Amino acid sequence: MSRSYFEIQAPLAIAASAPGNRALTFLLLDVDNFKAINDTFGHLQGDDVLASVGEVLRHNTRGSDLVGRLGGDEFAIVLRDVEGSDAIELAERIRIQAQSIRMPDGSAVSLSIGLCGLPPAPDFEAAYRYADAALYAAKQAGRGRVVSHDPFNVSHGIAQPIGAVA
Repeated sequence: MSRSYFEIQAPLAIAASAPGNRALTFLLLDVDNFKAINDTFGHLQGDDVLASVGEVLRHNTRGSDLVGRLGGDEFAIVLRDVEGSDAIELAERIRIQAQSIRMPDGSAVSLSIGLCGLPPAPDFEAAYRYADAALYAAKQAGRGRVVSHDPFNVSHGIAQPIGAVA
């Protein structure tokens, strides 16, 4: 789904979950060193990588989940009725399956993923901000990993690394 459609649907899903306290998890992910992929192998290969990542996301999410490409190499997912360790497990499965995508030189694609559960994020903007902070922490910790925003350290901006490059 397009960024504009995702940005309309995600806040609606988040708002709809609040009255019944439905579990939601917001994930942001991107392809590590994507510019280098385009620069080294060309934009057609970069497009193939994005399409392959999209397939990995499609195979690992349900019809009730929202999956969108936000632009460039960044994707977002809103998982409905999935939280905590189940959300982390799914993110880790996506990260590992993406490694099966190969470049012409045989190197594997690497994804960094940041995630945040709702609550503690009360709305789309907060969820995006927390997941983005976790994604940034994944990049800072060496890329190719899943980082979950730690809701108990929100005021400190701390995100906890979950996985690493296998």
